[in-house]
Amino acid sequence: MGSFLFNEFQTVFGGGAISETINFMSSILDALKNVFAVGGAVSTGMTLFLGMAGLLVIIFYFMELWNLSSKDLLSFDKLVLSFVKVVFVFSVLIYSQDLIITSFDLCSSGYQYVYEQTSKISVSSDDLKISYFGQDAIPENYTAELKQPLDSVTERIIGDDIGEGEPISMKTVFESKHLFSGNMIDRLMGIVSAVFTLLIPYALCFIAKLASYIVCVSNAIQMVAYGIFSPIALAQSFDEGSRSTGITYLKKFLASGISFGVILVIMYAGQWLRTGVISWASSSLGHYISHGVLTVNASNFSTIVGNLALTVPFSVIQFGVIGAIIKCEQIAKDMLGAR
Repeated sequence: MGSFLFNEFQTVFGGGAISETINFMSSILDALKNVFAVGGAVSTGMTLFLGMAGLLVIIFYFMELWNLSSKDLLSFDKLVLSFVKVVFVFSVLIYSQDLIITSFDLCSSGYQYVYEQTSKISVSSDDLKISYFGQDAIPENYTAELKQPLDSVTERIIGDDIGEGEPISMKTVFESKHLFSGNMIDRLMGIVSAVFTLLIPYALCFIAKLASYIVCVSNAIQMVAYGIFSPIALAQSFDEGSRSTGITYLKKFLASGISFGVILVIMYAGQWLRTGVISWASSSLGHYISHGVLTVNASNFSTIVGNLALTVPFSVIQFGVIGAIIKCEQIAKDMLGAR
């Protein structure tokens, strides 16, 4: 029960879903790097459609000449212009494999840049810091030794449960029989109450994480399909300039790659909003704040996790995160003007 309660607490208050999502997306991108490598599956698959794409270019070229001649608009300058278009499209097809691989590398590098920059953004309020049992952040590992000493209140309350020379971890705290006060029945009811209070926001965090996994895998498969069939679309870059089918297709391919970074930003945005909610709800937690620091310890843990001023907004925020993740590809397409 203690480990499950810690998982709930770490996920809801510490943004545990973010690190897991980052690890999952990184593994997906690593797999895609092999697929999009020179001589990889996508590059090999594209060669199957290059001949067909070249044939389409020739057909489109003669169709345009026929259309111009039928309207008595065929002239030497338009003939030269059509020929230049054909040369351009054939050049695009010749280097289409390099174009697709470079586009993927651009998306991958963009994701890495977004991760590096967003992870540096502080999620703490300027006027309110949070301490979790003496730690600046909730540890990700339940059994790993704490990097910082326990706060004095928690150490005093659970001190009898800490063995001589025993390393202190979150397991030490959450499996202490003194974390919840009272007799055995009161402690059991306290644990059950805390578990059920955090269950809804925890479940929504899990759903958001699952949605991000599904969207990531879906977009990864979509990128592979876009890459393999790209010669057919690029062959249709013959007319309409930036509005041509080929350019629109390439934008959608890039949007599928950019969506990985969009998901990352959405997950972080949810965490930033949760931190803002803690600052907003600090009025009801004022007696736990000292010198601008909200201290979560063994004395007030059950009160803080049971505060509806926190858990209800947390649940609403997670609903918003889920909806935004579902629409992440549309956000990416809007950035590139792809429809």
